[in-house]
Amino acid sequence: MQITTLASSPSFVVVDTRCRVRYVSAPDGEFNRLVVSRVKLQDDVEAFIRKLAAEPEEAASPVSVGLLSDNLVLRVVRVVGGEGIMFILSVEEDRNCDSLARAARRHQLTRRETEVLSLILDGSSAGEIAQMLALSEHTVQGYFKRLLFKTGARNRVSMVAGIFDWDPQMRGARSIASSVRAQDRAPGREALVDATA
Repeated sequence: MQITTLASSPSFVVVDTRCRVRYVSAPDGEFNRLVVSRVKLQDDVEAFIRKLAAEPEEAASPVSVGLLSDNLVLRVVRVVGGEGIMFILSVEEDRNCDSLARAARRHQLTRRETEVLSLILDGSSAGEIAQMLALSEHTVQGYFKRLLFKTGARNRVSMVAGIFDWDPQMRGARSIASSVRAQDRAPGREALVDATA
């Protein structure tokens, strides 16, 4: 099953810990149970699910995210119910892919560095990123250091600002201009403003 085809409509697939597709959402949003399933997940999606299934339940994150392509995100929600542990899979278009893809090209980031960057931009800590990507926290710190180097930043904040082409000098100019406008509106300043106008 090419799971990337799910992105064209809001669809969900529910799989068990052995990566067998158990339920598929219909276009009307209802879930249909599959009695016999010959549907197979893509290899990379199956490997991602198997890693999540192998995590101890108390350490497992309820929601995990992975990049399928430059503009598609796989969101996996871990649920526990009467049938045991299941995973709800949805494929969504990455609304931030344009700016992230531009940053990846501009700074020559690898696919994994781009994944780490997207999770940093989501506000995830190194520990959370390590858990979501099934990496050690030390490895995530290594990716973070490479991102700092490639973007020429000194810290996380300046790295994010650089990714979005934030120009602090331009920002400073705006704040000075707005403070001048605020002074012009201050009580007792109206006569000066009117006289110079």
